[in-house]
Amino acid sequence: MLKFTVIAKQVRYIMYINEASIIEWKKNKRILETLKPNTRARRGRKTHWPVLESQLKAWVLNLRHSNIRVSTTSTKLKAFSIAKQEKIEDFKGSDQWCNRSMHQNQLSVRAVTSVGLSLPINLEETVKFFKLFIFEKIIGLEKNQIGKNGLSSNELRYA
Repeated sequence: MLKFTVIAKQVRYIMYINEASIIEWKKNKRILETLKPNTRARRGRKTHWPVLESQLKAWVLNLRHSNIRVSTTSTKLKAFSIAKQEKIEDFKGSDQWCNRSMHQNQLSVRAVTSVGLSLPINLEETVKFFKLFIFEKIIGLEKNQIGKNGLSSNELRYA
């Protein structure tokens, strides 16, 4: 046993392992043995209010599905209202809690939820009327001057 302790101290010194870590590993030996052999890690904390965070995640995803952007302020306000409904009294809802909660749920404040507006149903017809408007009002051409017998598309570019 004494020889093992000397070897363990030498290995600890060579691998830069803190003694406090070894003590913690000894305390949690049974738990660590049940974990996957290739990870053996217990990263992250359990949430204090899982019901609140699951409802908040559903709310954020619902807003994003509707193409509405979500800020941390609106997230915290909604969290306070959910906490009041669930009768959670020790909930503080700090900025750090909001950021951690969003990170744990794979949500991002800066993520773009939509790219521009959705296209109108009658897009081709709208584009056609817009081009006619441009030709008639701005360039000063009439409808009969545009097309096969009128100006070509190349001529229109430089008009």
